[in-house]
Amino acid sequence: MIDKTYYINRYFILYCYTLIPYAVTRFYITLFKITGVKYGFSHPPSP
Repeated sequence: MIDKTYYINRYFILYCYTLIPYAVTRFYITLFKITGVKYGFSHPPSP
């Protein structure tokens, strides 16, 4: 029982450390793309 919960916690921590940063970066990339398109950051500014 103790070993089982230990492994579950280990995999849960591993899952959080791999998936959450990925989801956060995906979210920020999408947010930056939306705001970039809105404000004109997607292409280099013309002089």
